Amino acid sequence: MINAATIPAERLRFTTRLIRDQALKRSWKVWLYYEYSSQLRLERPDGTQLEVYSATPSTTSYVAALRADDKFFTHVALQAAGLPLPKTYVVGSLAQATPIVRQFVAAGKQYVIKPLNEGHGNGVSVELETLEHLPLAFAYAQEYSEDVIIQEQVQQPTDLRIVCINGKCVAGLVRIPARVLGDGIHTVTELIETENRSDRRGQNYTKELNIINKTRAELYVGDKLKYVPKKGEWFQVLGTANVGTGGETVDVTDELPQWLKDMAVKAAKVMELPVCGVDFLLGDMPKITHTSQTLPVKIIEINKTPALFMHETPTYGMPRPVVSAYLDYLETL
Repeated sequence: MINAATIPAERLRFTTRLIRDQALKRSWKVWLYYEYSSQLRLERPDGTQLEVYSATPSTTSYVAALRADDKFFTHVALQAAGLPLPKTYVVGSLAQATPIVRQFVAAGKQYVIKPLNEGHGNGVSVELETLEHLPLAFAYAQEYSEDVIIQEQVQQPTDLRIVCINGKCVAGLVRIPARVLGDGIHTVTELIETENRSDRRGQNYTKELNIINKTRAELYVGDKLKYVPKKGEWFQVLGTANVGTGGETVDVTDELPQWLKDMAVKAAKVMELPVCGVDFLLGDMPKITHTSQTLPVKIIEINKTPALFMHETPTYGMPRPVVSAYLDYLETL
């Protein structure tokens, strides 16, 4: 075991680092099993020892963790609880996927392909429109999971993450897909390269924002990598809004209507997760005055190990002390 207080910050993922720092401020002892690991042993001043994996506490059962990883189980469980979800299917082969996608295309609907049990946007293809898009997207998803999710593309532009801890909504933020700001001179490729050199970006959740994945950007924008955006023009380079793929964040905690927070808490309870992130797609930026009739909502998935640092260091808006809330919960165990 390694005394975590001796580990340089850059050798810890951002959420793990914040948990370590907050625990030390509370005079807790913190050990790490090995450098770069997110598995921590915490010891409170009363002598109680707790094992956590980043934002996943010891109270998350093995069964609950497995169920949360399974996107189709999540869909079935939340659907049974009456929560709003997009049409979702699970298949094991391209042959099984083809007739489902054909139905989406015939109805004039876009679709999404995802691995069954992978996170961070890995293997995900969005805004697919034709049957010809299926083989490449399916093969990409199967790089991460043998079984594949086919989901109706929700035509709602706002990607919302709500973090729930111990049955309470503690913070919410909107995630913006990776983008670059045009200067009227440089191409999209050059702007991505410049943005990736920013001090705020790093690999594998070590900084406020992740590096924008150029390979994924090429798949998403194609020949438009050569496009020169006008000065002041924002140009989106990825379809998914994950921070892990270079996206940005906007804190909206104070704008969440109570019914939406209640929906997130209900989803967390259905999944039996004491700490989790609930991901929504909304028809608009949330406002405290929105009702369930004026704001279209779909739950996309549940994350059992939410990246708490996003709420502590949003790209825009007020930082939220979610790591402190997490430690407050651990103090009750």
